[in-house]
This record gives sequence, C-alpha cells and structure tokens, in this order.
Amino acid sequence: MLKNKSILFIFLLAASLFLVSNFAVLAQETEGQPLEITYPEVPGLTERPTSVKTALPDYVKYLFNFAVMISGLVAFAVLIFGGARYATSAGEPAVMNDAKSQMFAGVLGLVVLLSSYVILTTVNPQLVIFRAEPKPLGGVTLYDEPDCAGNIKAVVRGEEQFEKEFPAESLKFLASKGELEAELYGGKDFSGAKETIISGDKPCVPRTETFDVKGVKLTWKLPGVYLVNEKGQEILIPSDTGTIGKEFNDKVKGIKFRNIEAVEITNDTELKTPAAKQKKCNDTGGFWENSVCYRIKYGAVLHEDAGQAGSCKVFTQDGEVSGFGVSSVTVFILSGEETGEGVTFYEHENMTTGIIKPDGPFKKVEACRTVKSNLIPWVTSMNVDGNYLAVLFSNNDCSGICQVFRKSDPNFRNDPIGRCGCLGDWFCGDCLRSFIILPVK
Repeated sequence: MLKNKSILFIFLLAASLFLVSNFAVLAQETEGQPLEITYPEVPGLTERPTSVKTALPDYVKYLFNFAVMISGLVAFAVLIFGGARYATSAGEPAVMNDAKSQMFAGVLGLVVLLSSYVILTTVNPQLVIFRAEPKPLGGVTLYDEPDCAGNIKAVVRGEEQFEKEFPAESLKFLASKGELEAELYGGKDFSGAKETIISGDKPCVPRTETFDVKGVKLTWKLPGVYLVNEKGQEILIPSDTGTIGKEFNDKVKGIKFRNIEAVEITNDTELKTPAAKQKKCNDTGGFWENSVCYRIKYGAVLHEDAGQAGSCKVFTQDGEVSGFGVSSVTVFILSGEETGEGVTFYEHENMTTGIIKPDGPFKKVEACRTVKSNLIPWVTSMNVDGNYLAVLFSNNDCSGICQVFRKSDPNFRNDPIGRCGCLGDWFCGDCLRSFIILPVK
C-alpha cells in the first residue's frame, strides 16, 4: 500500500511539471495578444511574465520554479497532515499506520524535489536557469597610482562622465590585446585634453599624459554587431539572438558595425580602374563597397519581440534606433556575389503557379519594395535559389508583421507572414506586402 501511494505521488508530481511546461508553450503561441491573467510572484525570482513580449525561456523558468514551489508546499502539507493524524490517533493502529504512510510520502516527495534541483544545479546551473543571452562586454578600471594600485574608478562597456576629475595614473583592461580602445578626456562632455589607449599584452597599462580624467569612452575593436543602450553601454551580438539582456531589452538607442577590412588593393598596372579593383575584391571572397574591400561586412535585423518576432528594422550600417523597442536580433554577413536565380514569389503554395510578375525574381533589394502582381497582391510561397536573406513585411512600407527567411518556403500558411485576418484557425489571408532582399554569405 505504501509503495503504491509513493509511486502515485511521484507520478502526479511529474504530470504537474509536464502540464505547466505545455502551458508555457501555449502561452508563447498566443504572442501578440495581451495577457489576461496576472502571474503570482515566486520567491527567488526577480521577474514574472508581464507582457506578450516575455520569451519562452522566461515562461519555462517561471513555471518550473512555480511548480517546484507548489509541489514542495503540497508535500509539506501532506507531511503536516500525516503528523497531525498520527498525533491524534492514539489507540487506533490502522489510522496510525495510514498516517505514517502519509508522512513518509511527504518526506519522499520533498527529497525527490530537493534532490532533482540539487543534481541539476550541480551538473550545470544553466539547466535550472533557462536563459541564454549575450553578456555585456568588460571594460577598464582606472587607478590613481601606477601599476594599477591605489584607489579605483571602474568604467565598463560604454562611456561615463565623472562628477569630479580623477587623477588616473594607470588603467587595467578587461580585454585582450587590441580588442578595446579607451579615450580619456580632461573636460566636461568629453572635451578638452584627450588620450587614446588600446589594450596591450598586459592588462595594466600606464598613462603617458598628466591631466586628470573627467570622462571615458570605450570602443570595442572585435568585429561584429554592437547594440548601444541609453547609457552608452555596448553589447556584442555574435549571432542570431532570441533575447537580449535586461540592460538592453527595449532600451537600444543605436547600432554599430565593426567589419573586417581586407588588405588594401594596390594601384598596380592590372588594377587601375575601380571596376578592376572590385573584380579583384570579389574574386578573393571580399565585399566591395564605397571603394573599400571588406572580407566580412555585417548586417542585422532588429526585432521588436523576443524570438525574432513582431515588427523589425534592417540595418547594414551604423544608425540610431528610435521609436522602436528591440528584444531580439538576426545577424547576417553581406556578400558581394549574387548567386543562383534569386528570390521568386508565387501566388499559390508549393511554388507551382502564379509567379509574381513583372519584377521577379529578385537578387538584391536594399530599399523597401512593394509586391507587384498582374493578378492579386497575394503571395503564398517563395523560392530562394542562392544565398539570400529575405525580410518580408505585412505593410507596404516595410512595417507591421516581419519575418526573416534564408531558404525557400512552400507555404506561408504555417508562418505569421501567411496568417492575417484569420477567423480562428480558418480563412487566413496572405500578409506579404513589401520586402527587402540581400545577398549574404
């Protein structure tokens, strides 16, 4: 009897965890609708789901901890109830034995919960955190004595102005050689005397100038995509990122790109004209732009919602981000070579009939373009022949619902860009009205 009750308790516990996990998935699928419930606070968690922009990992993290808390309370309640029954059942052996079984089941449940949590935390703490986000880069620390000793004033990730001048004698870089550049200013608003120092072989770098420091600006030299928040802090986005950190989520004010430039193409007898230089650049795997040959040139799509959802904006050069909250990023590398046939849109699914004429197929569309058709402005499938990034929008001005594709899609009905004006799950309309297409590597 005792064994059966213990098995039943463990089964119910596992079932509850499974159900709350499925609930997290369902909650994520309804993204785009306002939350209709207020989630209770869970001790030990600083956040709880508050809007449709809450990412799936955050839902899972919240519900996992919520399930552990509730299961622990249930097991503790069973233990207390069994203890109370045992204490009040003197002279009734059957009731006392049943109470003992209840107490044992409560203790067993608590042991199972605590053991599972401890095991997960010991093997890998990330298994119970359920969050993977890029971390802001390190920075520099200023010291008022040589050899990085004495009093300190820390500066990290971006820029900072001090209320009073700081007599910095040395700096300690939290970066490898050549990765980080620090500009020191002696006046207000980054004015006056200036000294530029780049991270070297050793973390501690002595100063060569004598003026006191009033402000510091940091510039990272690592190639990639950087987001800048309202505090001037920077974060490197190395690849597609479904959620960004708290200091940057909905706080991004700008974007920067640090590309890798190839060795300069010399003006020898064979490379006198810009066309010849461009061909040489492309033949060596480079990307030619503004008379510069890049080995790697980055671009990014900034998404309003987590998981590359919601509206978006496309960037291929430094710019300001205003009136637009950023929660996730798609990173790509531009290519100077247009491969294959390009991107072709079809009116019907499975890319069989109704080729969108007269403009397609498309190989490079840097500015927003509206879908044109001799029939109706509906697009249900897309063929991508070659290496291209297709950013599709539901409005004519490249706004509204946004979705990024790198390969063909035989039926948009399975994607947000093909499900507009639905009546439940039926009678959905095609959303695509405008697009941007870029050749990528």
